[in-house]
Amino acid sequence: MKNYLQDPKHWRERAEKIRAKAERIWNHPAEQQRMLRIADEYDWLAERAAEWQRSGELLNQSRRPER
Repeated sequence: MKNYLQDPKHWRERAEKIRAKAERIWNHPAEQQRMLRIADEYDWLAERAAEWQRSGELLNQSRRPER
């Protein structure tokens, strides 16, 4: 079974999909902002996953991005 937690591609794809959905709800700004915030967090997870792959071990958690 694949470990998605440590797969940067998985998180980048999720971020891309949620941004595409957010573009389609332009007439609901609050919901759009929530979706974009989620996409930012997926990007953050992708960066952490890439770091984990490079280092070969889990890194200390750092703060998630704020919007």
